[in-house]
Amino acid sequence: MGHYDGMVYEGSFRELRISLNRLIYDKGVKCPSCGKEYDSYSIEFEEHDGGLMFDKYGQKYWVWITCHNCKYQAALWKLFRQIKPSEIGIGILYVNVEKDWRDYIDEEFSRMKGDLDNAIARFARGLKGIEDRVIGIFGCDVEQVRGYLVAKVAREIFGTIADLSLVGMVEDESRSNQ
Repeated sequence: MGHYDGMVYEGSFRELRISLNRLIYDKGVKCPSCGKEYDSYSIEFEEHDGGLMFDKYGQKYWVWITCHNCKYQAALWKLFRQIKPSEIGIGILYVNVEKDWRDYIDEEFSRMKGDLDNAIARFARGLKGIEDRVIGIFGCDVEQVRGYLVAKVAREIFGTIADLSLVGMVEDESRSNQ
């Protein structure tokens, strides 16, 4: 199951570039890796069985945008949270009815994973700053400080997950009582 199942673009590479350039500028689209708005980038294509079908050429092509700030090559589908395929001119030929809800969750999660990875990386950098300041001020052992921070973060994360799960259970229960 691919990211472009059932999707087709009827125009040329040039037309897709023009459309993407306009949307990237108008919407202030950001690189999924560095988080900066694309101000310098290139749009590239390569023949690929799992790519977007270009009706004009009768073949599938992988489309990606290279951020010139961080050099990250973002597949076009990774930008679908910021730009809808229909805004680009990508049409849907069919809906794959063989998918079950687990496939849907897996696809949605993989789309969000980059955002999660970026948030965790930013958070880790912040924790490293705290760690360095505490060690510098108090002269503590690095393993002791790191252990305390990891335990604190784990308690917060699992507490938040538990809170969200409880909210979900309460919402489910209130729906079933209606």
